[in-house]
Amino acid sequence: MRHSVSLIFLVFLSLPSWLIAQPHQYSFRHISVDNGLSQNSVYAVLQDRKGFMWFGTKDGLNRYDGYTFTIFRNNSNDSTTLSDNFVTKLYEDKRGRLWVGTQNGGINLFDRQREIFYRSEFLTDLPEQFRRFNVTGITEDPFGNLWVASNGDGLFKFTVGQADDVRWQDDVSITRLYHKGGDN
Repeated sequence: MRHSVSLIFLVFLSLPSWLIAQPHQYSFRHISVDNGLSQNSVYAVLQDRKGFMWFGTKDGLNRYDGYTFTIFRNNSNDSTTLSDNFVTKLYEDKRGRLWVGTQNGGINLFDRQREIFYRSEFLTDLPEQFRRFNVTGITEDPFGNLWVASNGDGLFKFTVGQADDVRWQDDVSITRLYHKGGDN
């Protein structure tokens, strides 16, 4: 009997060690130009709701499905391509639209069905001097407005309509917010 109580006591004492979760086994894989990435300096990373990994580099936007890369680059003869190859920021809004910020081409909206881009430089509401700006941040507020920060050109508020298809020029209005002068 005394042996059984000792055995039960030992089992009880060792029980917490059985309940403690084992550390997760993480595996890391280095992905580079050797695997199809357009450039080894990556400035933006996003996993979208469909599971794709997106990487913004100095040489375009890379979509990775776990096996292969699809690279989207600027083509100066095609206005439906990325506005600039230097991708600085990526953002997926609550409706699943992918926004791509660039260093010298402003912001782009990616049309997933057609695999084309709508560029901010073609927005008629945006003054010419602000159509190609350096994007430093992208976020969305609870009302669905997209806020785009820039390096030196202020803060832009994009009010995007609720159309299911992308009608860039008809469905977006822009307000440029900035502070002029002073330190406050």
